[in-house]
Amino acid sequence: MITNELILNALKYAFDYNTDGVIKVSFNELLKEGYILSVGDNGKALESKNLDKKSSGIGKSLMKALVWQLKGSLEIESIDKYKYFRISFRSGSIKHF
Repeated sequence: MITNELILNALKYAFDYNTDGVIKVSFNELLKEGYILSVGDNGKALESKNLDKKSSGIGKSLMKALVWQLKGSLEIESIDKYKYFRISFRSGSIKHF
């Protein structure tokens, strides 16, 4: 759900109609420490990097709640022309069904 929300946000807000945009998604295991999910795009810059700022957006609330359920952390990082949302969480946070 987190990946879906981040990709939809990139498609909705980051790219103009005349822009050839790129979205990068990666999921990596950090030895036995946990995982990092990264979703980045080369679209427009974010208006605000402050995710704690009050907003009526349900997408941001959903993303924060899902990261909280994983006992994870969410960071925003810019590298070259890309901005990345990185979610880190421990392997014990995942419930197997």
